[in-house]
Amino acid sequence: MFSTIFLTLHSKVSPAEVVYQEANGLLNTGKYLDAIEKYTEAIKLDSRHLEAYANRGLSYTSIPDFFRATNADGELIDPDQPAWDLAIDDFTVAIELDQKRQHPEIALLFMNRGFAYGNFNKPEESLADYNTAIQIRPDFAEAYCNRALLHYKQDRFDLAEADFQKVLELSPSAQAGEMARDMLEKLSEMTQQSSTETITLDESISLDSPQTLTIEPTDDADSRSISTSIDEENKS
Repeated sequence: MFSTIFLTLHSKVSPAEVVYQEANGLLNTGKYLDAIEKYTEAIKLDSRHLEAYANRGLSYTSIPDFFRATNADGELIDPDQPAWDLAIDDFTVAIELDQKRQHPEIALLFMNRGFAYGNFNKPEESLADYNTAIQIRPDFAEAYCNRALLHYKQDRFDLAEADFQKVLELSPSAQAGEMARDMLEKLSEMTQQSSTETITLDESISLDSPQTLTIEPTDDADSRSISTSIDEENKS
């Protein structure tokens, strides 16, 4: 999640920023629909609030059943627009607000949009965003991991293996590294099969659980911690 660090010593915090921080608190506690409402309020107050768009997009991807966004009564927020599409729209606006790509987390934005594209069955767009994220930040292990998973789902096993190897090189002990190690073992087992056998894609490996990064607020206003949000049930 994007967390804006701001100074209040000599200036009053804007109303949009106050609402944005409230929305961050809701997102952190898993109140995704409430967070969406607050981010929307912040955007109405400041239509160029990049982080509000980015985190509202993340909220859409975090809704538990996340194919369509619903309200507390189970009614679709927008019956014609799946939640992934709403997320893509918000990530796109945030990216367009930083055309010079100067935001410190612009690579994260591209990766998050790539993840949403992948889950919205748009693999070409997803791959393009992962490529951009890696171009901006060549040491982005999680972007390599997500790209590798996309390659795997598209039966591009050589490319998947190369990306998983890169993940191990960059982040061997982190969550992405653990996933890469497991996937490399699966790929190794596949190559040991007889060339006459049909290789069946392991459907248990899915991009249907969130594997994006979130930037979490910390007690230290000058630091940010990065954590992956891989669904624990799918991790086990």
